[in-house]
Amino acid sequence: MFVKRNDNGEIIAISQTEEAGFEVIDAKSADLQLFIANLPKPSGAKYKKLLTSDAELARVLEDLIDLLTDKGIVQFTELPEAAQTKLLKRKKIRKDAPLLNLINEQGDDSILL
Repeated sequence: MFVKRNDNGEIIAISQTEEAGFEVIDAKSADLQLFIANLPKPSGAKYKKLLTSDAELARVLEDLIDLLTDKGIVQFTELPEAAQTKLLKRKKIRKDAPLLNLINEQGDDSILL
């Protein structure tokens, strides 16, 4: 981990890669932990829209992966093991909790309520 400090020695920026003006710091450093703890927390309408968009896009990607595997274009086992595990978990969650599956599986884009 690398940090940049101001003239008072306070951390003003962090980076995972070495950059000009940055120094190496232990990831467990009290200075670094304090800086991270004081970072602004995302909130507000724009942040909520982004979260909603992420969830919607995740479902689109799941459907795309299903389509590609169903057509034999991609083998499920070709996906990284971590991706396979996450996809299988999501399928199980949707199967076990059908009320959470708000996407209409009939082929149109309407949302079921």
